[in-house]
Amino acid sequence: MSKVSIIIPAYNSENTIKSTIYSCLNQTYKDIEIIVIDDGSSDNTGNIIKSIEDSRIKYNFYENQGRSIARNTGLKLAEGKYIQFLDSDDTIDPKKIEKAIHLLEGNSEIDAVQCGTNYWKRNQLITKIQAKSLSRKKMDKLLLRKNLFPIHSVIFKKELAGHYPEKLSYCEDWYFWVKTLLKVNIFSQTDYYGANVFVHENNTMTDYRNMLLGEFYILLRIKKEVDSKSLIRDLKIMKQFVNYCLKYDADDIGNLDIPVFKIAPYLRYINYIINSSKGKRLLKKMVILKNKIIKKKQVY
Repeated sequence: MSKVSIIIPAYNSENTIKSTIYSCLNQTYKDIEIIVIDDGSSDNTGNIIKSIEDSRIKYNFYENQGRSIARNTGLKLAEGKYIQFLDSDDTIDPKKIEKAIHLLEGNSEIDAVQCGTNYWKRNQLITKIQAKSLSRKKMDKLLLRKNLFPIHSVIFKKELAGHYPEKLSYCEDWYFWVKTLLKVNIFSQTDYYGANVFVHENNTMTDYRNMLLGEFYILLRIKKEVDSKSLIRDLKIMKQFVNYCLKYDADDIGNLDIPVFKIAPYLRYINYIINSSKGKRLLKKMVILKNKIIKKKQVY
């Protein structure tokens, strides 16, 4: 049997961590290690984890540094051949790992296995994301434009692991998947939903704005680092920038609350948009749309 390392970053998760860990301990596939990276919790998270007696649990406490650093630390500590990420308030189906390992060990050409994901809110299933079966070429194209994989849905070979951008708090999973799963063979379990994500109600407009900003940053970083031309991706970069600017108040632009972002790259990109034919067409459409909205408001 090949060991699977389940990496769980945790921060003040006393209300959920027990269910998360037991969803791992209850796996039908037993050769696992559960690496919990406690990112400086000030509540009872640590005591709850320590109270669960199982030698497969490896608890590590660090001063708070953020989820990305916690996951990178987990990757460094992992001894397994395969990696499964899991957040401290989510769960996985009891057969998730067994089903994935059966495929990975049965075919050496498979590098990663993706399953479908259930999304829950107030104990109600609100949506399901199916694992879509696509050719590797099509998968790579789409991955360079958007995040295709919920973080808990994939089990992959550790040797493929990239790294998380440590100063980024939004859309970091997408960047990790680009660095890890681009140009590899992924098997999609189209009829199996093995990951459960529990949606909370504490999201704010700031979270939404930062999500837009994070996606914009990742799009720019992919364009810079990956040798791939994509008109659709470039158009999406422009749209995301315009969308972001429309959502933010002017006074907020100089006070972005994510340290990795500086105003200079945005100004350079504004210059690029203004001087490109694609950008001019996009901005013209945005102005026309905005004028239509204003006229509609005046009518009513």
